[in-house]
Amino acid sequence: MNQHAAVAHPHSLRAARALGVLLLVQFILVVAIKIKIGKPADILWMSHVGLLTAAIGFFARKPILVTVALIELLALHSLWLYDFLSWVTGGTFPMGIANYLINADALVWIATAHHFFLLPLLLIAVKRKPYKPTEALLIAIATYLILICACRAFTTPALNINYAFGVRIAWEHWFWEWANRNSNGPFYLLGLSTFVTLVMFAPAYGLVCYWRRGTRFANGLTESTGYMGSSDDVSGRCDSIGSSTTLTT
Repeated sequence: MNQHAAVAHPHSLRAARALGVLLLVQFILVVAIKIKIGKPADILWMSHVGLLTAAIGFFARKPILVTVALIELLALHSLWLYDFLSWVTGGTFPMGIANYLINADALVWIATAHHFFLLPLLLIAVKRKPYKPTEALLIAIATYLILICACRAFTTPALNINYAFGVRIAWEHWFWEWANRNSNGPFYLLGLSTFVTLVMFAPAYGLVCYWRRGTRFANGLTESTGYMGSSDDVSGRCDSIGSSTTLTT
């Protein structure tokens, strides 16, 4: 059996790297603006960490990091966009997570710009090259745990970044009531991370698994062929925009 890894077109590699640079520039703008307006702790929000993860994934052509970013942000940015569109069309924020835009100035709009374009970009990229969803899920869970522990250790309840001190959103749910009553207890962070894993991360994980099965079927691949090659191969790099890597036997 002969295996031939298709070599990615140089244009697609440059496109992936250019996307990484653009996303990195957006992250740097977020950092600079948050520092300028006196809110440096806001950099720890999962939305901003996911932006950085995606930037590194595209620039270094590491599809697993792009997959991690999608798992982290699919539900979060979908809810944010729903909240924003509800405000634009009906004047209300049903989720209460985008209401900071009411009095936002130009700098805040720049810092939040990735909420509009990052999710569609990740969906396109990961659909064309779904990669190691289980490992990506574990990395996403570990990242969130680290973030909420860091927020508890280094930020204040008034900021409540990543809901490390309580779940205060407009969406009423019995879990929020329980969580807020026990936000200082030993099981709050564990309960919150479990909820985020099951409700926020699991749907994205399932979607990537579905795409991966479809890609493997279309290419006639099995686990024994080494899906997309090793992580050090050109075939394992994040060149999903503009090309795809296939194996033929």
